[in-house]
Amino acid sequence: MFKGTNIKNFFLIATLITFIFGALFIAYQYKSEIYARLNEWKLIPQKESFTELYFENHLNLPKYIITGRKMDFSFTIHNLEGQAMNYPYAVYFVSDEGRITTINSSVATSSDGEYKTIPVEYTLNTLAPSGAIYVELSRKKQDIHFMVTK
Repeated sequence: MFKGTNIKNFFLIATLITFIFGALFIAYQYKSEIYARLNEWKLIPQKESFTELYFENHLNLPKYIITGRKMDFSFTIHNLEGQAMNYPYAVYFVSDEGRITTINSSVATSSDGEYKTIPVEYTLNTLAPSGAIYVELSRKKQDIHFMVTK
């Protein structure tokens, strides 16, 4: 009785192994087509693209509004989008009352992987007791800011 069961199990296992190796061989033969289809269905991980935006020397950012005095800071754009990019940006002061004062705006051009550091010099002539200075990448809908007070 055991001999017949062992032979059936052997043939079952041999058939299963043959089927698996056959399927692997076919998959190997058509691997580029399979990869293309899986990629089309978004089942293959895609390279992430993004932009880093940060202040240089963030511990020494201006803390106080000094009316009429020139102040400065720098921010950096790091392009990790996988292609050259144009980054329209705006730098502005927003008072606690919501008034906006434009400090600077321009476009930074950056190739993939490049760091672009932009120095900003400004003089605030405002009566606001406090607010925040924003750097905004308008096309990326990304911004950073720091608070200032009198």
